[in-house]
Amino acid sequence: MPKIIFDLSSVTPEELESEYLFLIKNHRADVLRQMSKYIRESSPEFIVNSNIIFWLTQIIHYGIKDKDVDLIDSAMENIAFMAEHHSEVLAFLLSKTSHLESTKDLTILFSWFNDFYLSTFDKRNNFYFEKIIQIFIPLLLKKEHEKLFIDFTQPMILSSSEAGKSSLFILSLAVLQMIKAPFTPDSAKLVAQLLHVVSEHQGVLGHEHMIKRMNSRPFIGKSIVYLLANCLKEAARTDRDVVFLICGLFREINKSQHDKLNNELGMLIEAGPFKGQNSLHIILHSLISAAYIDHNITVVQAITSIIKGVCESENSSSIQDLFQIPITQGLNMGKTGLDLLICASEKAKLSKIPVETLESLIKLISPIVDIEPHGSKLI
Repeated sequence: MPKIIFDLSSVTPEELESEYLFLIKNHRADVLRQMSKYIRESSPEFIVNSNIIFWLTQIIHYGIKDKDVDLIDSAMENIAFMAEHHSEVLAFLLSKTSHLESTKDLTILFSWFNDFYLSTFDKRNNFYFEKIIQIFIPLLLKKEHEKLFIDFTQPMILSSSEAGKSSLFILSLAVLQMIKAPFTPDSAKLVAQLLHVVSEHQGVLGHEHMIKRMNSRPFIGKSIVYLLANCLKEAARTDRDVVFLICGLFREINKSQHDKLNNELGMLIEAGPFKGQNSLHIILHSLISAAYIDHNITVVQAITSIIKGVCESENSSSIQDLFQIPITQGLNMGKTGLDLLICASEKAKLSKIPVETLESLIKLISPIVDIEPHGSKLI
């Protein structure tokens, strides 16, 4: 086969995509060999000014789409090499926008994580998300790539197929999917750790992004906070490590964006499985689920820390209002956040879990509640 030209100016995006499809179909081994050789033998300057990142992007996209293990393995090996030997180059290239038809108007970073997220729905491919996370966490922990952190919170432009979503949003979706259909025990934990690394570094900017609601379908009106509440509900009984990481995220958001977080937690969910509830209701349901398990003290305490953070306000009336918002649809219609908190306290007592903090929060939220030896009830 002819030698592949990796010069960025040599072909248009349309030509590159058609060339890729032809060469991968007819000369797979040669394509992968030339690409690996180019990455390992070229200078950083040549790599930056090449189209190699688009070749890697197409290999990831079509490899996952076609469940082609050899293609994905090759891409992962080359990404790992670049992360180790040319980390600054890789961080720079990830911020580029793709003009390829398959990933048009998406940043390379988003395109990769979106494709790897889609791989989690197939147990034959799910471990690739773990591999990419294991590459990215050390890359980010170097803390030399400021722009890369910012890229995680960059929403995709409206003309793209993933308008409004960010890489951080995709990571949150991935945690939720991995908890719902756990293929390996550490998958969700690894992705949650990456969320934590990005959030910790980004601080206020990252927290503001997590609170902001999507304005495009299919997640219109949903925020990362909503997704994290969902993750907490799914993990409450099965994955304490993920619970601890997500509770840590909530505590960080609360420190810098307390009022905005409380506002988001109280916003009505207008569509989806939790229609008629709000994110605070979902967190309180998580607390109830955790409280069903005997001696599940650390998980209950972790989720309670979120509730405690919500209640840390000088405006006690606003806190009482937040916990008095009723569920408007479904089996729990009419119940309020306070009702759910009382229910969690009752279940915790039966499971031999200390409830002093829960009871103090109940009294703080509503002084008209009488805490009895064998349960709590509204007077």
